[in-house]
Amino acid sequence: MISFCLTGGVLHRVLVRVARRAILLALVVMLGCGLCAQEPAWVEAARGVIARFAGAEVAQSLTLQACEAEAGRPICEVSENGRCLRGSSAVALCKGFYANALRKGAGICSWSGSRFDVERAFAPGPDFVVRSPYRHVQYLNVVTFGYTLAFWDEARWMQELDWMALHGFDMALVLMANEAIAERVWRAAGLMDAEIEATFPGPAHLPWFRMGNLSARPDAPLGRAWRERSVRLQHAVMDRMAQLGMTPIVPAFAGFVPEALGRLYPKATLHRTEWSGFHSWFLSPEDPLFRRLGRAFVEAWEAEFGPCTYYLADSFNEMHLPWSGEAEIAAHLRRCGESVGGAILDANPRAVWVLQGWMLGYQRDIWSAERFAALLSAIPPAQTLILDMANDYNAHFWRNGSNWELHRGFGGRPWIWSTIPNMGGKCAQTGVLAFYANGHLPALASANRGNLWGYGTAPEGIENNEVLYELIADAAWRDTELDLRAWLRNYSLCRYGACPDRLMDYWDGLLATVYGAFTDHPRYAWQLANCTRGTVYAEAAPLRAARQAFLACEAELSHSPLYRADALAERAFLLSEEAEEALRAGNPQAAIAPLEAADRLLADHPLFRLDRYLAQARAAAEGNEPLAERYAQNAYRLITLWGPPITDYAARIWSGLIRQYYLPRLRKNCQ
Repeated sequence: MISFCLTGGVLHRVLVRVARRAILLALVVMLGCGLCAQEPAWVEAARGVIARFAGAEVAQSLTLQACEAEAGRPICEVSENGRCLRGSSAVALCKGFYANALRKGAGICSWSGSRFDVERAFAPGPDFVVRSPYRHVQYLNVVTFGYTLAFWDEARWMQELDWMALHGFDMALVLMANEAIAERVWRAAGLMDAEIEATFPGPAHLPWFRMGNLSARPDAPLGRAWRERSVRLQHAVMDRMAQLGMTPIVPAFAGFVPEALGRLYPKATLHRTEWSGFHSWFLSPEDPLFRRLGRAFVEAWEAEFGPCTYYLADSFNEMHLPWSGEAEIAAHLRRCGESVGGAILDANPRAVWVLQGWMLGYQRDIWSAERFAALLSAIPPAQTLILDMANDYNAHFWRNGSNWELHRGFGGRPWIWSTIPNMGGKCAQTGVLAFYANGHLPALASANRGNLWGYGTAPEGIENNEVLYELIADAAWRDTELDLRAWLRNYSLCRYGACPDRLMDYWDGLLATVYGAFTDHPRYAWQLANCTRGTVYAEAAPLRAARQAFLACEAELSHSPLYRADALAERAFLLSEEAEEALRAGNPQAAIAPLEAADRLLADHPLFRLDRYLAQARAAAEGNEPLAERYAQNAYRLITLWGPPITDYAARIWSGLIRQYYLPRLRKNCQ
């Protein structure tokens, strides 16, 4: 029998949390008594975001006020040429400020750098209202916590939260402390430290541990230091999100346990999961232990971080069901949903069970509407939230119809229309921009929209394809059709300060090639072990012409740091495609020189560099040199070998990675 008593360290954490909340409440009361003109504290939190983007002087010159949401949906009224903003939340205020800058071509906030033109931002212009047709705009994917976020520190997270606020995202997955809480629950259940430690893989592979795809490897053990760091980071991120009024989606227990649990509970049924050459252990949902562990996890989480509402738990990610026969499967799925969702509600009756919907399209042969309904049937509709990921895959890769149509709006359960615009953090350009601009509109207009509650995007990796994410963020606050070409002209003006005619030739060329087509895994042949299966757009001539049009704008745009950064990437893409053509022609030796040149170019890029990524991994060790090397090894494995047997998945066009990983293999193939 598991008991999770508030004793010792747990009680201390609860008391600290209560004290912290009392202090925050006192500050809010103080601000409400005159220090901030009776406005809520989040108004000043929004001002802080704006200050970090546009400068303190600009932020202090603004009139920021609170207003009511519009039928539960965020809204911001912009007046006085952008100097007066009335928003229903901190994120709405930030989005309103940013929308004004975008409308006037005055600047942009991006991962590779930001630009803000004060004079243009506050030039005369009409008043306007920016509103979202959704209650929430959601961000991130479970595996983003491997491919991009794995080794972020607090400072990098704070930058991302600012980016989120300006782009209108007010809801996000925040999963860092999952293993620390799991450790506490399993220790309370009676497992020994060595048995617990033997379960966790290295930091970069934790997303697949959380979804039950693997345990123990690669690059185990995880180590206590990582888990302690993750708790501190989780606190910092959730505290800033609370200041900004953002809603976190946090982890719950999905049923995956250490194999050693069988030592303590020999009668418990543990199913061995299988996924891509890896395995884990899934506790049978019929076992009463499942629900006790699930409740203990949420209780332990809330003892550390305070009450939350949205809890994510996915028990079947890319895996086959361990049962057979429709009646048996339906019964087991109902019991599983009752155990996963019920455990969350046992601990917090006001909570909501969140599920990723990737499996609904990826494994349509397994997940019929009837089976998914059985999984959810024991939980009240209002206490579930479905992330209907991969609408872009449904439309342009699988071409199997929308999940929300097949499931008829998910029976009235709240759901979020979402996309997966990147796999693994790949740098190559791909994605039908016209779909990301307007693909959400049919769902808004459909008779099968049901309780369409939110909009989201769930990239596996970010810090790439920045135009695509700017477009996605725009769509979240719009229910009318967008003129994509006009939008791209304005995007260029925002990013570079000008849009020469040749720049539109570039965009037209990309819309006709890489940004007019959807490639599941865009990789060049030189990024694959056998050098013969490249999937980047094959018609090199029109793509080359488009890239050359971009570079022809240098005389007019060289003053722009963002143009110079993008020009480095465009030149590297040209060289990558030159190498691709050499390989297609059967001349691997001719591919080496252009790739060497691409590696040298990208050494000056703000994002596309291996040294930047490995520095994040080493810094996460907080001065422990042996640990720093282990983390760097784990980070490097994820973007190269991955496993094996998985390999060459992330396919990044990065300085250092080309030189250290791809070129040695290519030279070996040339021998």
